[in-house]
Amino acid sequence: MRDPNAPRACAAIRRAVAMAVLVLVAWAPVARAITGPGAGRAPHQSASSTHAARIQVLRLDARLVQSKLLDLDDVGFGLGDQAVFADELRAAPNGRNVGFDGGVCTVVRVDDAVAGSGILQCLVTIAVKGGTITTQGLSTVKNLTPVGMEIVAITGGTGRFQFAQGQGLITSVGAGKALVELVITT
Repeated sequence: MRDPNAPRACAAIRRAVAMAVLVLVAWAPVARAITGPGAGRAPHQSASSTHAARIQVLRLDARLVQSKLLDLDDVGFGLGDQAVFADELRAAPNGRNVGFDGGVCTVVRVDDAVAGSGILQCLVTIAVKGGTITTQGLSTVKNLTPVGMEIVAITGGTGRFQFAQGQGLITSVGAGKALVELVITT
């Protein structure tokens, strides 16, 4: 027998995952780069290396372009459900396009299935001129709304970000929009 609350639960998971995706959108390096002489060595460098770590602070505006919910378990918000998404990345809210991202968020904890409350694990790859940056983090969603600011780990990259590490702060600023600040060490 079909659950009479199934359509409501399915809509709830779509809204919850979409909100979480907005919080964990990714970013691109368009802000000023700050190089700290003597700031220390990156983990890939030997003790005898004289190359100082390079630190870049990146501030971006992310706008959701595409998303799709994959309801992989029982109908509604449940463990294993996923949201696949892509964002356009801009230098400022009305600035020029500087790249895009793509990611997958998986529901890893359900606190309230009907309300769409729980925790999502998100993996995101950011594509910008000169390389990519990969990130990973958790997003808490309560009553279909992200809770507070989210911190994500920078787990690596390619090209000019080959040895990237650091963390980012993501702040949701409305439907389909987020402000992102990354501190990247290469």
